[in-house]
Amino acid sequence: MLQRLPWPFPVSPLWAMLLLALICSGCGRGKVQPLPAVTTAVGTKSPCANCEKMIEGVTEKNLFTYKGVQYVVCDKKCAQAIREWIDMLDE
Repeated sequence: MLQRLPWPFPVSPLWAMLLLALICSGCGRGKVQPLPAVTTAVGTKSPCANCEKMIEGVTEKNLFTYKGVQYVVCDKKCAQAIREWIDMLDE
């Protein structure tokens, strides 16, 4: 006849420690990382990226984006100078 084995497997201190270690470790919720906040220079005081003239109240007209980077400029002439300078650096 077949002998009945103890409940599914024998529980020894080694098995108990292994089971406890597996329960206590793993992929739990880690520390929540803060999300980056998008900021803008609109409404602040900032110097022109080309001529360094101080702009007291930056508006949308003063923002110039080229190749994914946003610059504060005082006019279209300074924006063109920034574009030419960056293109020269890329050569």
